[in-house]
Amino acid sequence: MFAKTNNGIKYVQGMNEILAVLYHVFLSDKQFAEHVEADCFFAFTILMGEVRDCFIKVLDDSDSGIKARVTHLNNILRKVDEPLW
Repeated sequence: MFAKTNNGIKYVQGMNEILAVLYHVFLSDKQFAEHVEADCFFAFTILMGEVRDCFIKVLDDSDSGIKARVTHLNNILRKVDEPLW
């Protein structure tokens, strides 16, 4: 459904792994279990609004694309925990 309503992004491998975590969290809380699919779709849509540039192939080399984000995360990790980096 997300791919059909977001033609610019469609489906990219890895989205299912993000959604799986949301599904697990919502399903494990009895308060959300009744509407788990709708709540997951809503949360996933909001989350994808924040990280959608990482899933658009033509933006891979841009400042907001996945390569720039990985470089930024790499720099943070080097500062915070150099042995792990």
